[in-house]
Amino acid sequence: MALTASSKEARLRVGLLLGTVIAVNAAYTVLIPFVPELPARIHAGPVAVGLAFTLFAAGKLLAQPVGGVVVDRWGPRVVAVASLGLIAVGTVATALAGDAATLLLGRVVWGIGEGVLTPALYAGITFLCSTYHLPTTRLLGQFGSAANIGFLIGPLVTGLAGGLGFRTIFLLGAGLTVSSALALGWVLPTTPRTEPPEPAQAQPAEAATSSGRRWWVLVLVFGVLDLAGNLIYSALEPVLPLYLAGGSAGARSAVSLVFAVGLAVFVLSVWVIGRLGERVTLPRLVQIGLVVFVLAVSGLALGSGLGSVLVFFAIAMIGHSALYLAARRGVLAVRTGLAGRGRAFGLFGATSDLGNMIGPTLGTTLFGWVGALVFPLLAIPCAALFLGVRMMRTPIAPTEPVEPVHRENAR
Repeated sequence: MALTASSKEARLRVGLLLGTVIAVNAAYTVLIPFVPELPARIHAGPVAVGLAFTLFAAGKLLAQPVGGVVVDRWGPRVVAVASLGLIAVGTVATALAGDAATLLLGRVVWGIGEGVLTPALYAGITFLCSTYHLPTTRLLGQFGSAANIGFLIGPLVTGLAGGLGFRTIFLLGAGLTVSSALALGWVLPTTPRTEPPEPAQAQPAEAATSSGRRWWVLVLVFGVLDLAGNLIYSALEPVLPLYLAGGSAGARSAVSLVFAVGLAVFVLSVWVIGRLGERVTLPRLVQIGLVVFVLAVSGLALGSGLGSVLVFFAIAMIGHSALYLAARRGVLAVRTGLAGRGRAFGLFGATSDLGNMIGPTLGTTLFGWVGALVFPLLAIPCAALFLGVRMMRTPIAPTEPVEPVHRENAR
């Protein structure tokens, strides 16, 4: 990354902000390998474990609009420090939880903290770009890469340091969160900073879709596509550990390996498809992603052995990455000529995040009822979307090429 004058300070500030993104996302996935141990720890069944993920996602989803409002009023520094404090409180409650109520309360507080933190981090990125004349798109790409690196590191930390125990790891995580708050107190500004709007696209607004009144329909289509992918992946987060454990608590290393490899495959696939995917039409990319995702997720039902789960989950992440990029590529195409771009991404995000909220409880509930058949059942929404795309007689998005998108958001 090319930096102007004060490059050392800019690198330090950018590094601290991206380090916070990595730490926050790693803390989220550290919990996954401990899932087999949670029922005994909190004296509750799989549904309570699923709620721990669902309530986190709900808290984060509902808190993000509030975070945006308070960032505009108080500036990113105050909001980031306060939200990291909430995350630390939720982490401590998770560490000390000996019953389901304490764990669920901790996860709600943790989710609210992350939801408020997200707009503060994006405001911080904007501040750094403006102050040090950094390319916004490139830095946002680095932001997305940092988020995925965090997701990947989390299971590895549990696998390598799991001997420290559940409580110690999460208390250390709370300490790291407080350290991040102190760092962002220096990195971020005290007052909001309003950036000038981007230059308008040369393309007229009505050219963004075949009908100016239909932009929201197309955004909903891509939101539902992303919702289906998020629903399945978020359901697999608690279900795969339970499936691998087979009722025992000795599968921590296997769970760590499966999710570390799967997330690494996702990161690599996003990078490759993002550069090669422009050679494939959007409907074809959607269809390929759906087929791969459906077949691989269904294949998980063939056996709970480590080798089988590892292979099918890795293939599923390739399909998931294709769906992820296709959805954002579609929204970019739809919003190309819109004056109110925020409306499009707001509608898309609100629809997409519902998958993260529904998936864990749905997955664990189905797993408790039907066991391994949960995997083909979870694949049904994507199979239905594939049939719907095949039967569509009109394009699902404009055909103009768009710039590849990096995954930019923390869960």
